[in-house]
Amino acid sequence: MITLFLGAFFYILLSDKNKLHERVVKVFKLDAVTVGVVLALVNALFALFVYIQIKYLFGGADFVFSGNITIAEYARNGFFELLRVLLLAAALIIGVHRSFAHHGSHPLINILQVLFIAQIGVVAASALHRMDLYQAAYGYTALRLYVEWFIYAVMGTLVLSGIALIAKMSFRRFFQLGLSAAIVVAAV
Repeated sequence: MITLFLGAFFYILLSDKNKLHERVVKVFKLDAVTVGVVLALVNALFALFVYIQIKYLFGGADFVFSGNITIAEYARNGFFELLRVLLLAAALIIGVHRSFAHHGSHPLINILQVLFIAQIGVVAASALHRMDLYQAAYGYTALRLYVEWFIYAVMGTLVLSGIALIAKMSFRRFFQLGLSAAIVVAAV
């Protein structure tokens, strides 16, 4: 039953025959200069954050024990830092990608978006490192594995987003691939 449902869902989702042809799409056009400045500033902020916090982001057990923090707090902080960054990044990347995919994009905007995605990947790698450190200290549980799988799913989504930007994929196709990947990850 699940296979039939998912097969039908993907067929409807991916088929161009199911697209509304008479629909008028109104996508707000963003100014390339304004978006470029915002993306450049956000990239600079993230680069500065990563540079200043690199020892904290990828510190080992010795770093954790030298401070006044436990490994559990260190891992939880990493996960919630990743979630905050993802909320900001998702809003920014989806909004910019939707507008520029519809109205045409400038190569510099795509480069800045891919750089932003790469920097989010650094935060995701830090959260994964912290989770691995936590699991090495306290062992594996189902919840810890779910968190680790979520981080891997985030990393996969970041890679997919970077590929979509480099390949100049339409927002519809980008959304379909992202939704399909999310369903596959949830099914696994």
